[in-house]
Amino acid sequence: MQGIHFKFGRKLVILAFIALLVSSGLWYLYFYSLPAPVVTKKELVGIVTINEPILTASTADKYTSIINLAVMNDSVKGVMVRLDCPGGYAHLVEQVYLDVLQLKQKKPLVASVASALSGGYYIAVAADYIYVYPTS
Repeated sequence: MQGIHFKFGRKLVILAFIALLVSSGLWYLYFYSLPAPVVTKKELVGIVTINEPILTASTADKYTSIINLAVMNDSVKGVMVRLDCPGGYAHLVEQVYLDVLQLKQKKPLVASVASALSGGYYIAVAADYIYVYPTS
């Protein structure tokens, strides 16, 4: 009797192993034979917010790097520059202005002005359109 029980247990182990192999193969085919998902490119509008005086080179560099990211990113189809800027040092503001002009050459550009004193206005005139509040 013990010999019969042993043979039955051995067959059960072999059947379980075969079932495991078959299920693993089916699992692999199901997940890895599916076509790759199609990735669609999104079209975005970038927003650059300039909301502080441009008094240091690090502040100017912060804004120029954001603007340059918008220039290089092909998903960004247009940019809005939001200005609440009292201005700053002329050479630093001009650095930002020139980068905004470069952006304008590649993509549509709109300026939205809450408050823009001398340097902020200088940056805004680089845009294709300027939208302001009556009190701006």
